[in-house]
Amino acid sequence: MKITLSANVKAESFRANMIVSRKSDRDDLLPIVRAAMECPDRTDLVDYLHEKIYSNLPKSFSHNVLFELQLMGIIDESYSLTDLGRYSIMQGEIMIPEDGTFSVVVADLRPVCDQTVFKLSPFNRKEEKEVESVTVPVDRIQYNKVLKMFGTDYSINRCDQRGHKGNASPSFEVILKFDSQSAQWSLSVGNNREIIPLEVSNSFQHNVWENVLDMNPYGMRRAGTKWEASFDSLNDNERQSFKSSREYRLRGGIPDILPMDLNVSVENIDLVPKTLNDAQKWLDWLVMEEVNTYITDSEIAYLYGEKMEEKIFQNYILTSRSPISLIEKFNVRDRKYWYLIAPVDFRMEEGA
Repeated sequence: MKITLSANVKAESFRANMIVSRKSDRDDLLPIVRAAMECPDRTDLVDYLHEKIYSNLPKSFSHNVLFELQLMGIIDESYSLTDLGRYSIMQGEIMIPEDGTFSVVVADLRPVCDQTVFKLSPFNRKEEKEVESVTVPVDRIQYNKVLKMFGTDYSINRCDQRGHKGNASPSFEVILKFDSQSAQWSLSVGNNREIIPLEVSNSFQHNVWENVLDMNPYGMRRAGTKWEASFDSLNDNERQSFKSSREYRLRGGIPDILPMDLNVSVENIDLVPKTLNDAQKWLDWLVMEEVNTYITDSEIAYLYGEKMEEKIFQNYILTSRSPISLIEKFNVRDRKYWYLIAPVDFRMEEGA
Protein backbone atom coordinates (compact mmCIF):
# COMPACT_ATOMS: atom_id res chain seq x y z
CA MET A 1 0.00 0.00 0.00
CA LYS A 2 1.20 3.49 -0.83
CA ILE A 3 -0.29 6.77 0.34
CA THR A 4 0.71 10.15 -1.10
CA LEU A 5 -0.37 13.41 0.52
CA SER A 6 0.23 16.88 -0.90
CA ALA A 7 -0.57 20.36 0.34
CA ASN A 8 0.23 23.87 -0.88
CA VAL A 9 2.02 25.82 1.84
CA LYS A 10 2.79 29.54 1.61
CA ALA A 11 6.51 30.30 1.73
CA GLU A 12 8.75 33.36 1.48
CA SER A 13 11.80 33.68 -0.74
CA PHE A 14 14.49 36.34 -0.34
CA ARG A 15 18.18 37.11 -0.60
CA ALA A 16 20.09 38.33 2.42
CA ASN A 17 23.59 38.92 3.70
CA MET A 18 24.28 36.09 6.11
CA ILE A 19 26.97 34.27 8.02
CA VAL A 20 26.42 30.55 7.76
CA SER A 21 28.48 27.57 8.85
CA ARG A 22 29.32 24.50 6.80
CA LYS A 23 31.15 21.30 7.54
CA SER A 24 34.92 21.76 7.50
CA ASP A 25 38.15 19.88 8.07
CA ARG A 26 39.03 21.86 11.23
CA ASP A 27 39.35 18.75 13.36
CA ASP A 28 42.02 20.55 15.39
CA LEU A 29 39.24 22.48 17.14
CA LEU A 30 37.33 19.41 18.34
CA PRO A 31 39.44 19.00 21.55
CA ILE A 32 38.62 22.62 22.49
CA VAL A 33 34.90 22.08 21.90
CA ARG A 34 35.01 18.94 24.04
CA ALA A 35 36.87 20.87 26.74
CA ALA A 36 34.11 23.52 26.69
CA MET A 37 31.63 20.72 27.31
CA GLU A 38 33.69 19.05 30.08
CA CYS A 39 34.94 22.11 31.98
CA PRO A 40 33.14 22.22 35.36
CA ASP A 41 33.25 26.03 35.57
CA ARG A 42 32.71 28.07 32.40
CA THR A 43 34.36 31.15 33.93
CA ASP A 44 37.61 29.20 34.24
CA LEU A 45 37.55 27.81 30.69
CA VAL A 46 40.54 29.93 29.53
CA ASP A 47 42.65 28.60 32.42
CA TYR A 48 41.32 25.08 31.79
CA LEU A 49 42.44 25.18 28.15
CA HIS A 50 45.79 26.68 29.06
CA GLU A 51 46.39 23.91 31.57
CA LYS A 52 45.06 20.93 29.62
CA ILE A 53 45.81 21.75 25.97
CA TYR A 54 47.91 24.88 25.39
CA SER A 55 50.30 24.76 28.32
CA ASN A 56 53.27 25.64 26.07
CA LEU A 57 51.59 28.77 24.70
CA PRO A 58 50.59 32.12 26.23
CA LYS A 59 47.23 32.19 28.01
CA SER A 60 46.03 34.77 25.48
CA PHE A 61 46.16 32.06 22.81
CA SER A 62 43.47 30.07 24.65
CA HIS A 63 41.36 33.21 24.84
CA ASN A 64 41.75 33.80 21.08
CA VAL A 65 40.71 30.23 20.27
CA LEU A 66 37.52 30.61 22.31
CA PHE A 67 36.80 33.91 20.58
CA GLU A 68 37.15 32.14 17.22
CA LEU A 69 34.67 29.48 18.33
CA GLN A 70 32.25 32.24 19.33
CA LEU A 71 32.50 33.80 15.87
CA MET A 72 31.81 30.38 14.37
CA GLY A 73 28.71 29.98 16.52
CA ILE A 74 30.10 26.88 18.26
CA ILE A 75 29.94 28.45 21.74
CA ASP A 76 28.05 31.46 23.07
CA GLU A 77 29.31 34.44 25.09
CA SER A 78 29.18 32.42 28.31
CA TYR A 79 31.33 29.69 26.70
CA SER A 80 28.41 27.24 26.71
CA LEU A 81 27.95 25.00 23.68
CA THR A 82 25.32 26.05 21.16
CA ASP A 83 23.23 23.54 19.17
CA LEU A 84 25.95 23.79 16.53
CA GLY A 85 28.61 22.98 19.13
CA ARG A 86 26.72 19.95 20.39
CA TYR A 87 26.21 18.83 16.79
CA SER A 88 29.97 19.13 16.19
CA ILE A 89 30.64 16.92 19.21
CA MET A 90 28.09 14.36 18.04
CA GLN A 91 29.37 14.27 14.43
CA GLY A 92 33.07 14.66 15.23
CA GLU A 93 33.29 17.50 12.69
CA ILE A 94 33.63 21.26 13.01
CA MET A 95 31.55 23.65 10.94
CA ILE A 96 33.23 26.90 9.84
CA PRO A 97 31.53 30.24 9.04
CA GLU A 98 31.06 31.71 5.57
CA ASP A 99 29.99 35.31 5.01
CA GLY A 100 28.07 36.16 1.85
CA THR A 101 24.74 36.65 0.09
CA PHE A 102 22.43 33.65 0.17
CA SER A 103 19.12 32.70 -1.40
CA VAL A 104 16.73 31.58 1.33
CA VAL A 105 13.29 29.98 1.40
CA VAL A 106 11.33 30.18 4.65
CA ALA A 107 8.08 28.31 5.32
CA ASP A 108 6.02 27.41 8.37
CA LEU A 109 5.34 23.67 8.23
CA ARG A 110 4.18 23.17 11.77
CA PRO A 111 3.08 20.69 12.97
CA VAL A 112 4.89 18.56 10.38
CA CYS A 113 8.27 19.77 11.63
CA ASP A 114 9.73 22.74 13.49
CA GLN A 115 12.30 23.64 10.81
CA THR A 116 11.60 27.00 9.11
CA VAL A 117 14.44 27.41 6.58
CA PHE A 118 14.20 24.86 3.77
CA LYS A 119 16.52 26.25 1.13
CA LEU A 120 19.84 27.98 1.70
CA SER A 121 22.28 28.40 -1.17
CA PRO A 122 24.97 30.92 -2.17
CA PHE A 123 23.55 33.57 -4.47
CA ASN A 124 25.10 33.78 -7.94
CA ARG A 125 25.48 37.49 -8.71
CA LYS A 126 25.64 36.75 -12.44
CA GLU A 127 21.92 35.99 -12.17
CA GLU A 128 21.13 39.24 -10.31
CA LYS A 129 18.19 41.27 -11.59
CA GLU A 130 16.46 44.46 -10.54
CA VAL A 131 14.59 43.44 -7.38
CA GLU A 132 12.90 45.32 -4.56
CA SER A 133 14.24 45.64 -1.02
CA VAL A 134 12.39 43.72 1.64
CA THR A 135 12.43 43.22 5.40
CA VAL A 136 13.83 39.76 6.04
CA PRO A 137 11.70 37.75 8.53
CA VAL A 138 14.65 37.10 10.85
CA ASP A 139 12.24 36.19 13.66
CA ARG A 140 11.37 33.06 11.68
CA ILE A 141 14.95 31.92 11.27
CA GLN A 142 16.41 29.42 13.70
CA TYR A 143 20.04 30.16 14.47
CA ASN A 144 22.74 27.57 15.16
CA LYS A 145 20.37 24.82 14.06
CA VAL A 146 21.90 22.33 11.65
CA LEU A 147 19.93 22.12 8.40
CA LYS A 148 20.39 19.17 6.07
CA MET A 149 19.75 20.39 2.53
CA PHE A 150 20.82 18.95 -0.82
CA GLY A 151 23.46 16.75 0.78
CA THR A 152 25.10 19.63 2.70
CA ASP A 153 24.89 20.59 6.37
CA TYR A 154 24.35 24.29 7.08
CA SER A 155 23.82 26.40 10.17
CA ILE A 156 22.80 30.08 10.19
CA ASN A 157 24.91 32.24 12.53
CA ARG A 158 23.57 35.67 11.55
CA CYS A 159 21.13 37.21 9.04
CA ASP A 160 20.74 40.90 8.18
CA GLN A 161 17.32 42.46 8.69
CA ARG A 162 17.32 43.97 5.19
CA GLY A 163 17.44 41.95 2.01
CA HIS A 164 15.95 41.63 -1.46
CA LYS A 165 12.90 39.87 -2.73
CA GLY A 166 13.74 36.52 -4.29
CA ASN A 167 12.56 35.22 -7.63
CA ALA A 168 11.06 31.93 -6.49
CA SER A 169 7.36 31.12 -6.61
CA PRO A 170 5.42 32.51 -3.60
CA SER A 171 4.07 29.06 -2.71
CA PHE A 172 5.54 25.59 -2.60
CA GLU A 173 4.16 22.12 -2.36
CA VAL A 174 4.75 19.80 0.54
CA ILE A 175 4.86 16.19 -0.66
CA LEU A 176 4.24 13.57 2.02
CA LYS A 177 4.72 9.97 0.93
CA PHE A 178 3.97 6.70 2.65
CA ASP A 179 4.17 3.06 1.73
CA SER A 180 3.97 -0.17 3.72
CA GLN A 181 7.73 -0.28 4.33
CA SER A 182 8.88 3.33 4.79
CA ALA A 183 7.65 6.87 5.30
CA GLN A 184 9.35 9.82 3.60
CA TRP A 185 8.28 13.41 4.00
CA SER A 186 9.73 16.06 1.72
CA LEU A 187 9.34 19.66 0.55
CA SER A 188 9.24 20.35 -3.17
CA VAL A 189 10.68 23.83 -3.85
CA GLY A 190 10.83 26.11 -6.87
CA ASN A 191 10.02 25.72 -10.54
CA ASN A 192 12.46 22.83 -10.97
CA ARG A 193 10.91 21.07 -7.97
CA GLU A 194 14.00 20.45 -5.88
CA ILE A 195 13.16 17.82 -3.25
CA ILE A 196 14.20 18.51 0.35
CA PRO A 197 13.76 15.65 2.85
CA LEU A 198 12.08 16.56 6.15
CA GLU A 199 12.79 15.10 9.55
CA VAL A 200 9.45 14.07 11.06
CA SER A 201 8.80 12.22 14.32
CA ASN A 202 7.62 8.62 14.17
CA SER A 203 4.62 9.38 16.38
CA PHE A 204 3.44 12.13 14.03
CA GLN A 205 3.82 9.85 11.01
CA HIS A 206 1.78 7.17 12.79
CA ASN A 207 -1.02 9.61 13.68
CA VAL A 208 -1.28 10.84 10.09
CA TRP A 209 -1.27 7.29 8.73
CA GLU A 210 -4.05 6.17 11.08
CA ASN A 211 -6.30 9.15 10.46
CA VAL A 212 -5.95 9.57 6.71
CA LEU A 213 -7.19 5.99 6.23
CA ASP A 214 -10.13 6.57 8.57
CA MET A 215 -11.19 9.79 6.82
CA ASN A 216 -11.75 8.42 3.30
CA PRO A 217 -15.00 9.60 1.63
CA TYR A 218 -15.93 6.25 0.09
CA GLY A 219 -17.76 4.71 3.02
CA MET A 220 -14.83 2.40 3.64
CA ARG A 221 -13.80 1.52 7.19
CA ARG A 222 -10.20 0.84 8.15
CA ALA A 223 -9.30 -2.59 9.51
CA GLY A 224 -5.60 -2.50 10.29
CA THR A 225 -3.91 -1.85 6.95
CA LYS A 226 -7.03 -2.91 5.01
CA TRP A 227 -10.26 -1.15 4.11
CA GLU A 228 -13.62 -2.73 4.82
CA ALA A 229 -15.73 -1.93 1.78
CA SER A 230 -19.36 -2.39 0.85
CA PHE A 231 -19.79 -4.50 -2.29
CA ASP A 232 -21.93 -1.90 -4.08
CA SER A 233 -19.27 0.84 -3.66
CA LEU A 234 -16.66 -1.08 -5.69
CA ASN A 235 -16.06 -1.30 -9.42
CA ASP A 236 -15.56 -4.63 -11.18
CA ASN A 237 -11.77 -4.38 -11.17
CA GLU A 238 -11.71 -3.80 -7.40
CA ARG A 239 -14.10 -6.71 -6.82
CA GLN A 240 -11.88 -9.01 -8.87
CA SER A 241 -8.46 -7.93 -7.53
CA PHE A 242 -9.48 -7.21 -3.89
CA LYS A 243 -7.46 -3.97 -4.15
CA SER A 244 -8.32 -0.32 -4.58
CA SER A 245 -6.60 2.87 -5.72
CA ARG A 246 -8.46 6.09 -4.96
CA GLU A 247 -7.84 9.84 -4.95
CA TYR A 248 -9.69 12.35 -2.80
CA ARG A 249 -9.32 15.72 -1.06
CA LEU A 250 -9.52 16.30 2.67
CA ARG A 251 -10.59 19.92 3.19
CA GLY A 252 -9.23 21.16 6.47
CA GLY A 253 -6.90 18.17 6.63
CA ILE A 254 -6.74 16.12 9.79
CA PRO A 255 -8.04 18.17 12.76
CA ASP A 256 -5.51 18.71 15.58
CA ILE A 257 -2.87 16.73 13.65
CA LEU A 258 -2.36 18.16 10.15
CA PRO A 259 -4.87 21.04 9.72
CA MET A 260 -4.27 21.96 6.07
CA ASP A 261 -6.12 21.01 2.87
CA LEU A 262 -4.72 17.69 1.69
CA ASN A 263 -4.82 15.89 -1.64
CA VAL A 264 -4.75 12.16 -0.94
CA SER A 265 -3.81 9.36 -3.29
CA VAL A 266 -4.11 5.75 -2.08
CA GLU A 267 -2.64 2.95 -4.20
CA ASN A 268 -2.95 -0.83 -3.86
CA ILE A 269 -4.89 -0.89 -0.61
CA ASP A 270 -6.22 -4.32 0.36
CA LEU A 271 -10.02 -4.66 0.50
CA VAL A 272 -12.21 -6.89 2.65
CA PRO A 273 -16.03 -7.07 2.96
CA LYS A 274 -17.58 -4.66 5.45
CA THR A 275 -20.49 -6.95 6.45
CA LEU A 276 -21.66 -10.53 6.06
CA ASN A 277 -24.13 -9.38 3.40
CA ASP A 278 -21.30 -7.69 1.46
CA ALA A 279 -19.23 -10.88 1.70
CA GLN A 280 -22.09 -13.04 0.34
CA LYS A 281 -22.80 -10.65 -2.54
CA TRP A 282 -19.09 -10.50 -3.33
CA LEU A 283 -18.86 -14.30 -3.35
CA ASP A 284 -21.95 -14.66 -5.57
CA TRP A 285 -20.55 -12.10 -8.00
CA LEU A 286 -17.17 -13.88 -8.22
CA VAL A 287 -18.94 -17.17 -8.96
CA MET A 288 -21.14 -15.61 -11.64
CA GLU A 289 -18.06 -14.09 -13.28
CA GLU A 290 -16.58 -17.59 -13.62
CA VAL A 291 -19.61 -19.06 -15.42
CA ASN A 292 -18.77 -19.26 -19.14
CA THR A 293 -20.62 -22.41 -20.14
CA TYR A 294 -23.78 -24.34 -19.22
CA ILE A 295 -23.47 -25.25 -15.56
CA THR A 296 -25.09 -27.75 -13.18
CA ASP A 297 -25.74 -27.57 -9.45
CA SER A 298 -22.68 -29.68 -8.59
CA GLU A 299 -20.43 -27.66 -10.87
CA ILE A 300 -21.54 -24.37 -9.35
CA ALA A 301 -21.09 -25.84 -5.85
CA TYR A 302 -17.49 -26.61 -6.79
CA LEU A 303 -17.00 -22.98 -7.89
CA TYR A 304 -18.43 -21.74 -4.60
CA GLY A 305 -16.06 -23.96 -2.64
CA GLU A 306 -13.12 -22.66 -4.66
CA LYS A 307 -14.02 -18.99 -4.18
CA MET A 308 -14.71 -19.42 -0.46
CA GLU A 309 -10.99 -20.16 -0.05
CA GLU A 310 -10.13 -16.52 -0.81
CA LYS A 311 -8.60 -14.79 2.24
CA ILE A 312 -11.14 -11.97 2.17
CA PHE A 313 -13.86 -14.46 3.18
CA GLN A 314 -11.97 -16.22 5.99
CA ASN A 315 -13.95 -14.49 8.76
CA TYR A 316 -17.38 -15.29 7.32
CA ILE A 317 -19.64 -18.34 7.06
CA LEU A 318 -21.09 -18.10 3.55
CA THR A 319 -23.73 -19.95 1.53
CA SER A 320 -23.43 -21.81 -1.77
CA ARG A 321 -26.29 -21.12 -4.22
CA SER A 322 -27.76 -23.09 -7.12
CA PRO A 323 -27.96 -21.51 -10.59
CA ILE A 324 -31.71 -20.88 -10.24
CA SER A 325 -31.36 -19.32 -6.78
CA LEU A 326 -28.65 -17.00 -8.14
CA ILE A 327 -30.99 -15.86 -10.88
CA GLU A 328 -33.88 -15.36 -8.45
CA LYS A 329 -31.68 -13.57 -5.91
CA PHE A 330 -30.12 -11.10 -8.33
CA ASN A 331 -32.86 -11.02 -11.01
CA VAL A 332 -30.12 -11.70 -13.57
CA ARG A 333 -31.18 -10.85 -17.13
CA ASP A 334 -27.91 -9.43 -18.43
CA ARG A 335 -26.70 -11.11 -21.66
CA LYS A 336 -23.31 -11.24 -20.00
CA TYR A 337 -24.66 -14.15 -17.89
CA TRP A 338 -26.37 -16.01 -20.78
CA TYR A 339 -24.73 -19.35 -19.92
CA LEU A 340 -26.13 -19.13 -16.41
CA ILE A 341 -29.60 -18.11 -17.53
CA ALA A 342 -30.13 -20.38 -20.53
CA PRO A 343 -30.08 -23.77 -18.74
CA VAL A 344 -32.71 -22.54 -16.30
CA ASP A 345 -34.83 -21.02 -19.05
CA PHE A 346 -34.67 -24.32 -20.96
CA ARG A 347 -35.36 -26.23 -17.69
CA MET A 348 -32.17 -28.24 -18.14
CA GLU A 349 -31.45 -30.60 -15.26
CA GLU A 350 -28.26 -32.28 -14.16
CA GLY A 351 -27.78 -35.61 -15.97
CA ALA A 352 -30.30 -34.74 -18.65
